[in-house]
Amino acid sequence: MAFKKNNIYIVGALFVILNLFVTVAPELDHDVLIIEILGHYRLQVSFILFVFSLVLLVKRYYLLVVLQFLLVIINLGVVVNSYSSQQVSATCSGENEVVVRVFNFNIYHKNKNYNKILDEIKIADPDIVLLEEVKSGFYGFGKAYLFAHYPFHYTDFESGIEQGKALFSKYPIVDAKLQDLDINYGNILRAEIDVNGSIVHIIGVHMVSPQSVERIKIRDLEINALKTVVNSIMQANEYLVVSGDFNATPWHPVMRSFKQETGLNNNSFYNILPTWPSWLPFFLNVPIDHIFYSKKFVNSNYFNGLSAGSDHLPIYVDLRMCN
Repeated sequence: MAFKKNNIYIVGALFVILNLFVTVAPELDHDVLIIEILGHYRLQVSFILFVFSLVLLVKRYYLLVVLQFLLVIINLGVVVNSYSSQQVSATCSGENEVVVRVFNFNIYHKNKNYNKILDEIKIADPDIVLLEEVKSGFYGFGKAYLFAHYPFHYTDFESGIEQGKALFSKYPIVDAKLQDLDINYGNILRAEIDVNGSIVHIIGVHMVSPQSVERIKIRDLEINALKTVVNSIMQANEYLVVSGDFNATPWHPVMRSFKQETGLNNNSFYNILPTWPSWLPFFLNVPIDHIFYSKKFVNSNYFNGLSAGSDHLPIYVDLRMCN
């Protein structure tokens, strides 16, 4: 019996060590694929290990259970702190308030469910639409509806890779272009939109997916290079929205650095919207699609929709402007 009891204790101790690894490793080095994955799923893995460890209560291994609980709290804290701590209440009303709904969707370049994609846009009824992985098939199918409802638009289909981007707007697009990130890889869609006389800067992104160590490093370079672009706009205290598929969760070290150094807001943890992979149960999804916005916007409400055949879920946000 003593041998069996010791085995249970050893297994419980291993659970604690594994949970500690999930907590600490992503903070030290995420250029290892398994650590990158565990970092995104740190809360789910930590909680699962804690649930498995509850059997230790029966054996009265209270110290191990307490350690597991503390590690869950630490991981929860990392996740919560990666979101905006508070939403600023609007101070304007009536004629000087404008609410702009921004919609973002990585539609997946192999997705042929064009009707469903359009349905998600119709249901959301946004003012500004940003799409990633757009190919000529969807563009040809949907442009009649999109052009009719969004008279201002900009599209780009990159050849060879699934990085096509598209912008559709009910408000006039003053300027739109692709801009390289000065790292010999990747670009962003950059636009200026006139919303009732105020210029709203839009940046649409699609970062490299971290499927290898090399791609992890490229993704991080892209996000770090994006900071420079954002900060150049933020210096003038402009309206700014940065939206797209970042291929990283908000609590990833490179994303926490991005938010801290740019001063942008993001979704509240209490309204967390996991977006990928859509084919797994909701509690196993992680948020890698984001809509960041400058503090000149005074309030926001977040929503998401259905996958419409994509491996991502669409997200959209109401941003309130006071003129």
